[in-house]
Amino acid sequence: MTVKNLLSLYSCLYFFSLYFSHTNFVGFGKNMSLRFEILTACIFVSCVLFFYVNKRSFLPKERLHTILVFFALEITLKIFSIISVWVKSNGADITSAVLKDGAFMILLSSLSIVINVYFVEWISKKFIFKNYFKDKKIIEKQQHNPSDRIAGALFNAINERKKEDPLAGLKIGSQELLEKLCAALKNEKGVHVETLLAILGALGGYSCHQSIREEFVQKSKHQEKDVFMIVVDKNGKKYYYGDSVNKLLLENQYSIWSLVAAMSTHLTPEALPDISEIASHVAGTIGGPEFGIPRIPDEHKSGDIPVNYVKNLWENLFPTVNSFCDYPNQRPLLFGLAIQQVMNMGKDVIAPNVAAKIVMECALPMSKIGPEWINS
Repeated sequence: MTVKNLLSLYSCLYFFSLYFSHTNFVGFGKNMSLRFEILTACIFVSCVLFFYVNKRSFLPKERLHTILVFFALEITLKIFSIISVWVKSNGADITSAVLKDGAFMILLSSLSIVINVYFVEWISKKFIFKNYFKDKKIIEKQQHNPSDRIAGALFNAINERKKEDPLAGLKIGSQELLEKLCAALKNEKGVHVETLLAILGALGGYSCHQSIREEFVQKSKHQEKDVFMIVVDKNGKKYYYGDSVNKLLLENQYSIWSLVAAMSTHLTPEALPDISEIASHVAGTIGGPEFGIPRIPDEHKSGDIPVNYVKNLWENLFPTVNSFCDYPNQRPLLFGLAIQQVMNMGKDVIAPNVAAKIVMECALPMSKIGPEWINS
């Protein structure tokens, strides 16, 4: 029997018990209402036992005390109701002595019906069994959509692999991202590696800003000026600086630059690009026409400028990237892992240190722009 059936049966029997308790329906005998009271009590105890047995699966810890108080109150009312009906069946009427106004008793009965029929079920769906009904909808949807079943199986497999490798989901996500980009960029000559690197660098750089904005401005409701140092040029365009962004882009162990530099060093003894010089150039071109224009040799130029890649691709690729990330600050790491794969695959076509320069020439300026750049 499902939760909904159990609650519905309890509500219906509770309705009849109220009816027999407060009317003189001659066809059922004086003990019928008492029997219904005892029956509804048994049904309610079944509900309590069901909740208790399944509390680990369905009952969030933070809701436990609230639900126990509700159960205690309902059991107290049920005991009082049974005693009241029993006294009535023996000729007394303590209810009329306590509540002399019959209209008030009818109002109280009606309110009890509403609470049991609607409120209990609403509480169950909204709080007690919130995850249960959510998962049930997902399962029902997946049963009608083969692609959702495949996706569900994939993420189940990823969760298992995470137990051994915490980065398993991000690695698979980076492969998924590369497949989508390669499919879009491929022509009769193949995939232009420089363009692929520029796209990943631009999107990776922007993801550093976007993840910090989502975590601190959108979710934690901090003021924008408290999270970023904002520079406004003469045309009113905003540029965003901040230590939190730099950590994801340049400083952390798994920052984009750390991953790019590590792969370049692994593949070639050639010197890494001067990241401090690139950062200084980006800062010096803010507000000018050279901002966001990569300084790359002509033979390695990409098909477009970084800001256009962010404008045209971010919103389309964001759902794919986000689905493999547990937290916003993992998105730059996913892009970094994808960049590493491209550098490794394209090492015979483009020198790894040149690939690293393309990525960072695109990533650094794009980490300074905000969502208004995309929507303009």
